[in-house]
Amino acid sequence: MPSVVARLLLLTSLTLFAAGAPQAEPTWMVSLPDPEWRELGEAQQSILAPFAPEWNTWSVAEKHAWLTFAARFPQLSPEQQQRASRRVVEWANMSPAERRMARANFRDTRRHPPGQRAREWERYQAMPETERNSLRHADP
Repeated sequence: MPSVVARLLLLTSLTLFAAGAPQAEPTWMVSLPDPEWRELGEAQQSILAPFAPEWNTWSVAEKHAWLTFAARFPQLSPEQQQRASRRVVEWANMSPAERRMARANFRDTRRHPPGQRAREWERYQAMPETERNSLRHADP
């Protein structure tokens, strides 16, 4: 284990290094563009239309997640496109708290083995709508 003096020297060196001349951004770091709504293509705007009012307030990461979705959208079957469009509208109508809860539920569910997820989904689908609504609004 390093001595106290060695640790202090290391800490001091790191502090001086950090306070020194500005360092160039590493070449492996890529800065993602942050497109505003008006910069999106017509197809992207059509697919993501429910998000137009809030798009410019989103983080770069969230925008890129939805742009990735929009890029995959044309490869979906017509039935999948309809379902995806409904889900976009549902997501756009959720409050920020409901979205956080949905993300947490998704992360929690992904931790379960596929067979267990399928059984839980079937059980959820069999529930009355009122019970499903209460689960949607409950803390994960």
